[in-house]
Amino acid sequence: MDVGDRRLENSRTPLYGFTGNEVHVVGTIDMPVLFGSPPCKVWKMIKFHVISASSSFNAILGRTTITALRAITSISHLKMKFPTDFGIGKMTGDQAIERQCYLTTLSPRKKADEELEVNQVLDIDTRGLVVPPTSNSCSPIEETE
Repeated sequence: MDVGDRRLENSRTPLYGFTGNEVHVVGTIDMPVLFGSPPCKVWKMIKFHVISASSSFNAILGRTTITALRAITSISHLKMKFPTDFGIGKMTGDQAIERQCYLTTLSPRKKADEELEVNQVLDIDTRGLVVPPTSNSCSPIEETE
């Protein structure tokens, strides 16, 4: 993930993984994130906690981000919808890609003692929705789905 000339800020707040184990935070970074596609898009500044871990995902969106977007999520439909100035923005996942990510996560590691690279970026609250979007679209504001 290219962060340009941005620098990680130190963080003393521990994070806890999905299994309850403590996760060391390398640092935090505020980055602008684009949700949706034109014309139904929203830019938000998101604070990410960067950790050293192996993962098939680049980012996990937490409840704080989903709430800031005023988004409605459906995990079973791999979809997230949110209001924009020009209608309802939507992000949709791909079931085949999601399946591959899941299988990659389950596959055994090549070396047990290898050092993990910093490749996972987490939002402040890690109990949220995992959203690796593969397609974006826009629908009229009147949509009631």
